[in-house]
Amino acid sequence: MNGGCLKVDENFFLQETKAGEEKACSGRCKVILRRVIEQVRAETEQWSQMQGILGQVRKEMEELQASRDFWEDRALDSDFEIQSLNSAVRNQALCRLFFLFASFFIYLLVSESTQWNNFGYF
Repeated sequence: MNGGCLKVDENFFLQETKAGEEKACSGRCKVILRRVIEQVRAETEQWSQMQGILGQVRKEMEELQASRDFWEDRALDSDFEIQSLNSAVRNQALCRLFFLFASFFIYLLVSESTQWNNFGYF
């Protein structure tokens, strides 16, 4: 066994079966066997190349997954930051609105007080 595959030499099929007998295969048989062996070698080479390509694809998929995870984390961080900024803007707007109402209320109190003083109530 060689790398999980049986290594077959073309002479394996061409040996004499018994002393003095003719070879196991005639000329035509030898040609067919050689073609089969060539085809097996070619397919073994293709299989090795496919394994290499598969390994490269696996590596690239892992890199893509890592990149996706990175950008997903960045998106979640950005979303949290946007929510925080929106909350801060809302709080600031509420504070300004409260200050505006408080100022208006004080203005009304002062103007009411001035009007009541003009009428001699205070």
